[in-house]
Amino acid sequence: MLRTTCLAAGFILLAAPTPAQKKGEELWDPYTQNKPEVIQAAGYVAWADFMFGQFRTGMVTEKLGGMTIRWVETENFKIGVELPECPPPYLKAEKQRFGMEISRLRKRLNKVPKKVKKLDPWLRVHLTAQRAEDEYARFLKDFGIDPDECEKEMAGRWLGRRNKFLILLVDKEDTLARFTGNYTGQSARIATHHLFKEEDAFFFGISFEGFSEGDRVDTDFYSAFASGLYETFLHAYHQPYQLPWWFTQGLSSARQRSISERMDLYGNLKGHVTFEGWWRWRARVHSHVQWSLYRSFPECMVMNFDSKEIDVVDYMMMWSWGEYLLDQPTKLRRAFLDELKQPLNWMGDTSYEQRIWEQSKQALENALKVTPEQFEAQWKAWVMEKGPAE
Repeated sequence: MLRTTCLAAGFILLAAPTPAQKKGEELWDPYTQNKPEVIQAAGYVAWADFMFGQFRTGMVTEKLGGMTIRWVETENFKIGVELPECPPPYLKAEKQRFGMEISRLRKRLNKVPKKVKKLDPWLRVHLTAQRAEDEYARFLKDFGIDPDECEKEMAGRWLGRRNKFLILLVDKEDTLARFTGNYTGQSARIATHHLFKEEDAFFFGISFEGFSEGDRVDTDFYSAFASGLYETFLHAYHQPYQLPWWFTQGLSSARQRSISERMDLYGNLKGHVTFEGWWRWRARVHSHVQWSLYRSFPECMVMNFDSKEIDVVDYMMMWSWGEYLLDQPTKLRRAFLDELKQPLNWMGDTSYEQRIWEQSKQALENALKVTPEQFEAQWKAWVMEKGPAE
């Protein structure tokens, strides 16, 4: 989903509300009432005015045309949100998850209603902040990573980066394209991550426009946000070397589908026409594996987003490989990620396919003690053992 391209912050006090942030104005938050003591008690480190990379938040807002961007800083993130009102989830399973999110949020912000009838812009800010911290905690747990260890053994606390993650959620694709064009040198309209090298901070941005229709908009957008953030963490960890596409897509899409199975994020981006009931894809994987009707793992190892031959079956296999890796012990997952982040010594001109092949092969052999062919055989046995049931 994301294109990888290659801002610094010190200690920041809570900013006092400006005249434009008083009650009745767009930047007045009804849930904290812009009270510094409530903001701090809710876990925010900074509010409205702070450094977002090389620039203050006000300068970024001005560069984007002066639109209303609500800025907050948490323990691990600096976040800008410019999202419109949208309906809350209504399906039973989604309502249950959302209700748990709101219950947790109410413990920090008691003015959030028990029953949310609409997700107004400020409520979306607070949910975004909570969700970002949740996703980071999940990633740390998935790979057994300790931030104190990162700070001690790598360049910095945030998966080895010196500065917090930067997040920008905007309504329109044009706005994200304007930000990325101005600050990263590569225009992206749907979603992107980017390493600001000088500040050693990873940025993730996503636009809401493509998710704003239908009655599952919050769930679908959250699933895309979580997926993109998970992929950003993978790239940010330790050394920002290019990772195999099958690996990042397999793991990040596993996170996306844990929130919304019916969100065909990657297929839609490639313009594929998928089959009816495609979310029952695990049964399809079982059938394709049973009859060997799929492209082999060694073949798919060298694919990337622009590979012309990739199809929906290849996507399903990547999803399954991701779930298989996440089903392995945490120690092995961490070892595999660590190996993928090791530098390789190249001699002369080397193609992308050769680099990715050797990177994946070395990581499999050193961390999991298998060849690519053995990995595929073990995965096939896992698929057959789990069976076709959804």
